[in-house]
Amino acid sequence: MLRNGEVEMRARDEELRFLKMQLAEEERTVALMKRTLPSKTALEQELVALQIEASRIILYTLTFLTRSRL
Repeated sequence: MLRNGEVEMRARDEELRFLKMQLAEEERTVALMKRTLPSKTALEQELVALQIEASRIILYTLTFLTRSRL
């Protein structure tokens, strides 16, 4: 009976070791993704800059078209 308990304990230890390795790999993957994905703030800043540029182009185009008709 004690032998069965030892075998079961070793099996559980091995399972725990395997799960810890899997967890470490998942944590490495998450850390890598966080480093490689652009930050939300940087994307928001780029969006605002592009919106301003688009507004200026639209204003310039409308001004040009209005002057052309005169």
